[in-house]
Amino acid sequence: MERSTARIALLLDQIESDYQLDVIIGVRRVFARIGARLVVVAGGRLGLEGEPQERNFVYEYLREGRVDGLIVLSGSLGNVAGTGAVKRLIEDFKHIPTLTLGVAIEGVPGVTVDNRSGMARLVRHMVEVHGARRLSFVAGPRGSAEATARFEGFCEALQGAGLELREEWMLPGGFMRDDGINAVESLLVSRGIRPGSVDVLVCVNDESAFGAMEALHKRGIAVPRPLSVIGFDDAPGAQLANPPLTTISQRVMDQAEAAASILVDYLERGVPLVSKVLEASLVVRDSCGCRSHAVNDSSDLRFERPKIARSLRLALIERRSNIVPELTRAARGRMTGVQDWEGRLIDSLSAQLDSGEGGAFYWELERVTRMHAVGGGDPIVCHDVLTELRLQTLVCSEVEPKLRPRLEDIFQEGRVILARVGSSVVREHTEALSTRMYSLTHGCLSQVGRPDVARLAEMLSEQLPLLGIQSYCVARLGPGGQELIVIASGASVAAGLRTPVGTRLPLKSLGQDGILERAGTSLCFPLAYQGHRLGTLNFSWGAVDPHCYEEIRALLGLALFAIEQAGPPGVRPTLAPP
Repeated sequence: MERSTARIALLLDQIESDYQLDVIIGVRRVFARIGARLVVVAGGRLGLEGEPQERNFVYEYLREGRVDGLIVLSGSLGNVAGTGAVKRLIEDFKHIPTLTLGVAIEGVPGVTVDNRSGMARLVRHMVEVHGARRLSFVAGPRGSAEATARFEGFCEALQGAGLELREEWMLPGGFMRDDGINAVESLLVSRGIRPGSVDVLVCVNDESAFGAMEALHKRGIAVPRPLSVIGFDDAPGAQLANPPLTTISQRVMDQAEAAASILVDYLERGVPLVSKVLEASLVVRDSCGCRSHAVNDSSDLRFERPKIARSLRLALIERRSNIVPELTRAARGRMTGVQDWEGRLIDSLSAQLDSGEGGAFYWELERVTRMHAVGGGDPIVCHDVLTELRLQTLVCSEVEPKLRPRLEDIFQEGRVILARVGSSVVREHTEALSTRMYSLTHGCLSQVGRPDVARLAEMLSEQLPLLGIQSYCVARLGPGGQELIVIASGASVAAGLRTPVGTRLPLKSLGQDGILERAGTSLCFPLAYQGHRLGTLNFSWGAVDPHCYEEIRALLGLALFAIEQAGPPGVRPTLAPP
């Protein structure tokens, strides 16, 4: 398989949380290294037999689509219908090399994390460290293999500790925040159980744990005392929760990278597809009653000291090749918008130490943080990077101990800069996104009362680039559903690749025009409204906030349904380019 021609499809339900985003980021990282193209197909969860979901039809296009490999997010796709439905879906693509991710499917190679042992380890921590004896469990969806495995781990740990499984403490739930809120309502109101009667709420995932803590706080019940809350996933929001959430890391990015690497080895060298199970890891924070580990603690540094340098500045130069990968690791692949940022931070710190005055490091830190934020990055990543740089620099300061107070002043000022920049970036980001989405929402809703396809096309061409979406392609189902007709394309006119309005696209294109077929990463969403299949919506990757893709999909589904209803019978109006 030639690198430039490989086209991989990632099948997932929808982009609704950081879990899906971490999967996409991990897979993209591997495929970018070999120049492969990634198409993310967000076709919704699989419905129960006889009750198909309105989004699932987009998976049918893959039977004819030109795809060289598939990665299937089996856990999310099968949360409702179970693993059997996922297996039946995969059987439709026997001609495509396929790997699953998240939940094992019989007869299909895949990458998973050991959910059962991970949950058992989490529960044992509560029992052995915190003396918990009365544990309540917030369950997941009935059809979810992941939720089932986690409940089995919960039961295994209780049995091992000789604790009772009380039916009244087993709460129905799900994977969403509202499920955690509803679980607390069921426990405290419907069942009349007082907080002091239960030691800990063990939630099936982090998102439901966030909801549970929100519901407890609204009732004036503190976490972790009198009631602890723990989750599973280690979503990015877990560290920022109030209080920070104790959880199990299922190493989502590691899973995604492992699956992508196995598929690449098969495509490039013919290495057989194999399964891999990763061990889950315990992440202890405040919500269980522990104190979060102080990653900024320098009292027990064990890094390799400088061997030759006799000044701090020279020590930074000597250890530069060691420090750079540590900063990269601290960023966890989430630093965006600027090249060679690791070296720039080290060099600017060295320059500031050498000058005796000035603010070379402060300027560079602020610049890197702002560029990272402009690219849609989370400012908290910069704090993790600064923490690692401080620890690495303190190792170097062994050669000039007298400079330690000055170093601490520099890093303290760096924290102030990050806090100021982070606050302003979040405010600006929220206001800008709100304004753009308001304009987009208004433009789509206006189609309900007064369809005007040309005005809708113009609005898309104005607003989507401002949201970071440079290329997009809206396609309608043609006669008989056999073809897709392009009705809008946000392509580069200068490149001469704009697909003419009304062009019929074969199903193998997955609704993508020439621009999107050349994109490194693109996303394919089904367009539907109230059970009506309308077509597909394709985006280039790069939205300032990737969660907005789903909101745009829903809005355009409504707008195109209104346009269809307004058109003459049998006529499908098309959008004229702006």
